[in-house]
Amino acid sequence: MAPEFSDAPTIEVGQTAGDGLALWCAKEALRQGELRITSQQTAYANFMARANACIGWSVTLTAAFCAGSTQPNMHWFIFPALFTTGAAFLSAAVFCSRKMGVPGDIPDYILNTQSTTELEVTQALALRCQRDINFNNSVIKELKEYMDMAFILLAISTLTAAVLAAAHHSLFN
Repeated sequence: MAPEFSDAPTIEVGQTAGDGLALWCAKEALRQGELRITSQQTAYANFMARANACIGWSVTLTAAFCAGSTQPNMHWFIFPALFTTGAAFLSAAVFCSRKMGVPGDIPDYILNTQSTTELEVTQALALRCQRDINFNNSVIKELKEYMDMAFILLAISTLTAAVLAAAHHSLFN
């Protein structure tokens, strides 16, 4: 027969299925959702900063390419200028007004809820948070596509200018 240990430590397992686990899960889902939305807000701000930088480079390169295109036998510089102009427009599109879900909820929604328990209110808030996360994901995906295309156009513009300049140099020298 095995000896019994009366001094064995009790392991804390937290809430259990019959003892508040659903409420804990709802609270944790809400907390995690708000963390996710906060990180999405950071990503959104980063896209704004990248778009701003891309506009600066695009305008600078467009001006340089346009100035170069006014020189004799250098009219071809207008082609890379068109690419950089496209990059500027794509970057500017990032700044078009976009609504993003923000962490937290409207106090009026919470105060006027028809729910009858803390669990129901917390679950409803977590579901509203999930809706905002899904919406924010679509906005961030759209911003990423704009910025990817803008950077591709910037790369194409500089490569085009380099190739055309090399070709021009070999033809006229």
